Amino acid sequence: MRNFPLGHAYGQPGVELIVSFRYMPTYPRIGTEGLVRMRKRLERFPKVPPVRALVAELRDAEARGERGEPAHWPDMIVRLMRVAIQQNTVLEERVARDKDEALRVLDSLRRDVLAIVERDAGRRGDRIARTVEERFDNARFPFLGDRAIPRIAVQSTAGEVSLETGLRNPDPWTEDDKRRLIAKGYQLLDELLVEQAVA
Repeated sequence: MRNFPLGHAYGQPGVELIVSFRYMPTYPRIGTEGLVRMRKRLERFPKVPPVRALVAELRDAEARGERGEPAHWPDMIVRLMRVAIQQNTVLEERVARDKDEALRVLDSLRRDVLAIVERDAGRRGDRIARTVEERFDNARFPFLGDRAIPRIAVQSTAGEVSLETGLRNPDPWTEDDKRRLIAKGYQLLDELLVEQAVA
């Protein structure tokens, strides 16, 4: 249902740090090779009107493929599915980022208001501060009960190893390929931890 379920991680009370790996796919091109082969076979029957019409359609599809456009319905559907998955991931990250920022701003506002009360309210400061705290606690925000959780996101392709299943006869993943990908993921995370001074 969700390709990058950050919201689910935020909903777990025991989670103190979210580390995610966002796979950046390099999709195989469907291409028009099959259409070209079909057109060449059909061109042997130029006098049959329906065949001539189909050959013309195939030529149009080849031209679309050469321009970088979806050549045919399967190509268009696959592209739209890929766009939907990528957009879903971007939205998950944006919601998490906006939520974190809102929680940080709210916490900063609470501390600033309490500091003002304690500084300016004199003897009644403690009572006013408690009232302000209660007001903040009773505020109803969409993210009520949520908390800012540190989040580290590693993004990468799989390099030369394709994780895509392909349309037919995909190459199996070897044990060495899997171990190299796992090692690469750890390496990228280590580099990011050093960069963010979390390690």
